[in-house]
Amino acid sequence: MTHGRRIRPRQHMAANRWAQAKLVPRAVAATLACLLALAGCSGEPKEVGSPVPFPKATFNVSGWGEPDDKNGNSEQDAWPHILLKMKLKGSNAGAILAIRKTYLPYGAKNWREENMKRYGGDPEGSSTKRGITPFVKPRKIGGRTAYGYSYYHAFFERWSQAWLVDCMKGWICEIYIESPRNAPNLDPALVDTALNNIKWAKGIAYG
Repeated sequence: MTHGRRIRPRQHMAANRWAQAKLVPRAVAATLACLLALAGCSGEPKEVGSPVPFPKATFNVSGWGEPDDKNGNSEQDAWPHILLKMKLKGSNAGAILAIRKTYLPYGAKNWREENMKRYGGDPEGSSTKRGITPFVKPRKIGGRTAYGYSYYHAFFERWSQAWLVDCMKGWICEIYIESPRNAPNLDPALVDTALNNIKWAKGIAYG
């Protein structure tokens, strides 16, 4: 009668398995190191493409914040902005300050004249913008020269001013200051507070 022998694991095979087990985390760590090296070892996504500057703006005045619906809608609701604020407290609550950016090959003054041709031919306004009137003199906004006009928006029932600024080469910033709904006029003190506290900055996009 033949008895089977119990096979004992060979010591060198067990040692090999233990060595391989220790090598796995090292291999993973090495792979991660290679990936980080490809990403610049910063741990952050690497920007792709050429840097493209674009205008930004800041406005920090007490009592102004993100717009809310309880103070009524505005013509600004349908547009993208680089800045959009509403006066939430005190007198003139519901007033709006908005800044848009437009890439154009000609300057802010010429863009204002184009708007005058588009809106100013009809004194009553061919749209809901009524009584469009250019300002004779420019003004400084954030240290840059701005060209403006005023109007009344019949649909939203707000008195408004628009000011156009060459805020960066190739970029025109359109600044809108609007009265609260159903206000009798656009308060000059409100206009000065809004326009005198705008500061320009530069952002960078990659594309």
